[in-house]
Parts: sequence; C-alpha cells; structure tokens
Amino acid sequence: MNNDGSLPLLPAGASPVPVFNCIIALKTASAPGRIAAEVANLDGISAEGTSERDVLTAVSRQFRDTVRALVQEEQPIPWRDPDPILNNADAVRYIPVHL
Repeated sequence: MNNDGSLPLLPAGASPVPVFNCIIALKTASAPGRIAAEVANLDGISAEGTSERDVLTAVSRQFRDTVRALVQEEQPIPWRDPDPILNNADAVRYIPVHL
C-alpha cells in the first residue's frame, strides 16, 4: 500500500498477467471410484481420475495451455455457454487461470 492508504499501482509500462475463468463441472464417472471433470465454458477439455484434485489439476492445465496457444496465435477464444454442462453437474468449481 502507498502512504495515502491506496492500493499500489503497476509501474509504467508494466503489462498485467491475463486471467481467465475456468468453469469446471464435476460428476461421478461411469467407473466406480472415479470422478469426471469437464470445462463448461470451453469445448473439448475433460479428464477423469480417482480424486477431485487430480481432475481439477488436469483440466486447468489443459485449459491454460489451450487459451495460451490461442492468445499467442492471436486467435479468438471460442467460449461457449456453460449452462447446458452445469445443469448436469454434481458440483461446480471456478478456477482463475493466469497465463
């Protein structure tokens, strides 16, 4: 904080790190003892594993790599409406992903 109590500002010329919301739908997988995760707001990213932590780690990494590649290639990010996926989820997690 600054002496006047305000929040610190970025130095001139600094570029902020982009942050994107990764919305993840969790549900019980077809195999016993497994959990499935699917990114609800970006198509084609899913994982299955034995723990919530494992699947959240896997899909958030895939999400970061996909979005990073699109940003670097200056391609639009093909966001999708998450509601149809979220309506069938057992639980939902929101993860801010920094590139």
